[in-house]
Amino acid sequence: SDETKRSMRGQAYAALEKWGDAIEDLEIARKAKPTSAILDQLARSYYELGYYDKALPVLGEAVKAAPTNATIRLMETNTLLNLGAESKNDADKEKYYDRAKASATEFKKLKPNDKDAHNLLGRAALGAQDYIVAEQSFRKVLAIDSNHCYAMSNLGKTYIALKRWSDAETNLTDATKCAPRMAV
Repeated sequence: SDETKRSMRGQAYAALEKWGDAIEDLEIARKAKPTSAILDQLARSYYELGYYDKALPVLGEAVKAAPTNATIRLMETNTLLNLGAESKNDADKEKYYDRAKASATEFKKLKPNDKDAHNLLGRAALGAQDYIVAEQSFRKVLAIDSNHCYAMSNLGKTYIALKRWSDAETNLTDATKCAPRMAV
């Protein structure tokens, strides 16, 4: 059938990382039979092209289809973080960061001892202005990997938000030593 051909071609384009070419075929395949693989590849295509607003609803479907797929959950959280960062409206920004924190929490459940999962939750919590969770998450990252420069920097930002100036200065100084070229 035409839908099967479109599905195969869309998946082939996605495998070749020809994201723009994959979208039309994968959208047709999604309407015909929204399998987990189709949803994953369509969401990834939108995500890789920076179309986060289009990726988000597809990622929602993909998470429902495969709730234990850590890669999809990671992409969903990063999409929400990107939408939050891009948002000009405070209410939308808050909504995206709160959703990112919830998604990152689910991702961390899938990878409980993973430094990247803790870092992702920290970033989402920082955006959601949940500074206690952000601090705990970044400290957990640094307990796993004491040379994680981004966690040091983000922990410093968290301490600034908490007005813990001495702690902020210590962490930001450590981040500068860790990655001298990183703008802290």
